[in-house]
Amino acid sequence: IQRRLRQNGFLSIYPKHIAEDFPLMELKDVTRDKLIEEIEGSGYNFSRKICDTISHDEFLNYGCVINFIKYKNSDDNNKK
Repeated sequence: IQRRLRQNGFLSIYPKHIAEDFPLMELKDVTRDKLIEEIEGSGYNFSRKICDTISHDEFLNYGCVINFIKYKNSDDNNKK
């Protein structure tokens, strides 16, 4: 995603099965805040969180989509 998404590109994530939402074994310690922190550390700015009814696996449930915007950092300048 980092390579393909352009500067100021928009990344949306639906973090299902993390600690706050029926966690999978591999994600049981991952909180929404930790996930946001990790994605921000990869060159994205948190934009906003939208919570509402979401269709997932043929069911409707309440959930949140997290939006980020890719920003240009110094590593991008070194690659050009």
